[in-house]
Amino acid sequence: MYLLAAAIKQAGSTDGPKIRAALENLNQKVDGVVTNYNKPYSHDNHEAIAAGIPVMGEVKQGHVVYAYEEDRKNPLHTK
Repeated sequence: MYLLAAAIKQAGSTDGPKIRAALENLNQKVDGVVTNYNKPYSHDNHEAIAAGIPVMGEVKQGHVVYAYEEDRKNPLHTK
């Protein structure tokens, strides 16, 4: 939903072709639920989530933190 909202904002429209064009060329990073997206779609690739993106986390003192240290170090998960 965050990606769609960013695309609508960038397109300045809710017109389908304009949204698709914006999704395929987002010019801003988007903080999502499972990762931070930086150009997640292209003309030929509409899969925003790769195998290494979903990770386990836990809530500590009101914040979600990585459950495993190796996930925190993965460059796919850096802001």
